[in-house]
Amino acid sequence: FFFVPHYPNMSMFVRIKYEKTTFFIHANPEDPIVNLKREVCVTLTDETPQTIRLLLGNQALEDDETLKGLNIANNAVLFMCLQKKDGSGQWEEVNIYEPVYAANEAST
Repeated sequence: FFFVPHYPNMSMFVRIKYEKTTFFIHANPEDPIVNLKREVCVTLTDETPQTIRLLLGNQALEDDETLKGLNIANNAVLFMCLQKKDGSGQWEEVNIYEPVYAANEAST
């Protein structure tokens, strides 16, 4: 475990997990959360920042909050869910798939 202090204009990476996908976003501590959402929209072209919710643990992050203000460190993991397409305004459940590794079987 290493403590990485925040310095103004120091670049960092944030990992955003969604189902089987991990986005690696280059950011600055002063960046607002909405900037991370915009970066995700470059790949997920059917989405907008308004249809993306980012979470740190169980806490939904607000668009105007900054990484520094939320104490989000370099290489932090955020989770993403999307607004449901049914027009209800509700959000998907966070659903992250964990990799399954084959067990090493020794021949006998």
